[in-house]
Amino acid sequence: QLTIGKLYHLADTPFFAPHTFSATINDKTKGKQHIYALDVSGGLPNLKYFHLKAEQNLDNGLGNVKFNLTPIHFIPGGTQLSDLLPALGQITDMQGVVHAHAQADWSKKGVQKSSGAIVADNLSFTHPTFKIAGLKTRIDFDKLLPISTPPHQRIHIQTIDPGIPLSDLNIIYQIESNRNNQPRIRLEDTQLAILDGILAIEPVTIDPLSEDARITLTLNNIDLKHFFDSIQIEGLEGEGRLDGRIPVRLNDHRITIDKSRLMAKSPGILRFQSEKASQMLANAGTEMNLVLDVLEDFHYSELSLTIDKSAEHDLTATLSLLGQNPG
Repeated sequence: QLTIGKLYHLADTPFFAPHTFSATINDKTKGKQHIYALDVSGGLPNLKYFHLKAEQNLDNGLGNVKFNLTPIHFIPGGTQLSDLLPALGQITDMQGVVHAHAQADWSKKGVQKSSGAIVADNLSFTHPTFKIAGLKTRIDFDKLLPISTPPHQRIHIQTIDPGIPLSDLNIIYQIESNRNNQPRIRLEDTQLAILDGILAIEPVTIDPLSEDARITLTLNNIDLKHFFDSIQIEGLEGEGRLDGRIPVRLNDHRITIDKSRLMAKSPGILRFQSEKASQMLANAGTEMNLVLDVLEDFHYSELSLTIDKSAEHDLTATLSLLGQNPG
C-alpha cells in the first residue's frame, strides 16, 4: 500500500493543485503466471475524482489499464476548474458536468488496443474575452496511440459571446492521424447562427501542428443592419441580406484574406448620416458633398462588399453600390 499526502507542482503558477493519491499493489500470481495489479485513486483532498486500475503479466508481457474520471459537477460557488488546474484561473463561473474514461491493452510488441471517451454535459463558463453557454459533446476515441476517433463526432454550443452574439454552433468532425502518426482534425460540417444569418466552414482537414492553415467561410442570409451595427460606423444603417465567401489563411501566426466577396441577395436601402464625416470632408469639394447627400437615403439595386487583408497590413473593406437616392 502507498499513500501520497499531497503532490505539489512547484511553479509560480502551478498547473495542477495539490493532489492526494492512494494506491494498492496486489500479487495475483497463479501457478506459473506472475501477475500484479495496481489500483490507484486520487484527486483533491475533498474531491476524489479519478480511479485507475492496471494489471501486468510478467511472463507473457500482457497488460491492461482502465482509467475513469468520475463525474465532476462544476457549480458557481462550488467546485471550479481553477480548483483543479490553477493555471486556468481565467476561466470562471463554470457549471455543468464533465466525465471521461479510457482503457488500453498491450503486449511485448506494444499497445494492441485502446479506446476512451470524454463527455461534457451542459457546460458553461466565462473567460475574459468570451462566454460560452450550453456546451454538449461526447468524444469517442477508437484509438489513443496515435489518437483517432470515428467519423461524425459532434460538438454543440448554445451560445458564444466574443462581442458579437453567436448561437447554435454545431461542429461535426473526425480526428485522424497522418503518415507520421500526428493528429489532424477533419471538419465535416460546421455551422453557427450569426447576425440573423448562417456562417459555415467548408469541409477541410486541419493539421494543428502546422503553421499553415486554410479555411473558407461561407455566409448566408446575413442581415445588413446587424452587420453594420457590429462594425460600429457612426450613422451607417442598412436594409437587406448578404451572401458570400471569405477565404482565410493562417500562415506563421499571420492572417490573410484574399478575394472575399459578399453580395446583397436583392435590392435594399443604405443610409449614411454622420456629422463627423461631414466635418472631416467639409473641404473635399462639391462632388463629395453630393456623395454624402446621396447616401442619406440610397436605394441600391446592387451592393457588394470585398474584404482583403495581407500579412503585413490591416484589413481593407470596399463597399460598391449601384442605385439612386429617390430625392
